[in-house]
Amino acid sequence: MALPGFHIYLASKVFEKPIASIHYDLQHELAGFARPGEEIAGILSFTLVTALPLQGGGLNWWNLPRQKVNTLSQAEKLSYLQNNKQFFPYQLGYLYTHSGKILHQAAPGVDLQPDDQRITLQGHAFLRNNVWVLYW
Repeated sequence: MALPGFHIYLASKVFEKPIASIHYDLQHELAGFARPGEEIAGILSFTLVTALPLQGGGLNWWNLPRQKVNTLSQAEKLSYLQNNKQFFPYQLGYLYTHSGKILHQAAPGVDLQPDDQRITLQGHAFLRNNVWVLYW
């Protein structure tokens, strides 16, 4: 198992802008976890919320399957992202999971105060031979 990964956003006005990447969690494809002739199953991404700003925090997400993205022009993608964003609010101490196949982004902070922090533990897993393999 790899070391855990933390996303740490401190009180800076830069974190009030949408600077986090908009992405699918594809690390399992890029890291070469699949053995020859093997399909990775049971993909899982998780977020444990350990600190939130006073005004809260969460996840922006879009209902846009990866296969559909490849059929859109750049202008269509931008239009979709601007007009179809949804927000999922986090709660302190909660663990959230999803398939990783959801287009998502760490949502920007709102009116960040000098002592605000947004800290989450991020992780990923996949199922291989009925055993969960965890990685950062």
